[in-house]
Amino acid sequence: MKLQEKMVTDKQILEVIKKYKEENLTVRRMCQLIGYQSPGTMQPRIKELQKRGLIKVQRRTTIEVTDVGNKILEKRQ
Repeated sequence: MKLQEKMVTDKQILEVIKKYKEENLTVRRMCQLIGYQSPGTMQPRIKELQKRGLIKVQRRTTIEVTDVGNKILEKRQ
């Protein structure tokens, strides 16, 4: 994992998911939007956000920010 990839915050990932919610977000597309080089870096981040209840993944390309995730976005603004 590159240093640049470590600097992406959960909030930044949630913002991208929220902004592109109408688009079917694949892991590769999220990598492009966030600036990650490898889908292998994005996969664990998605799983961790999902485990913490911040996002909900339906099928493979439908990812949405949950109410809990929205509260985090609102709190940190």
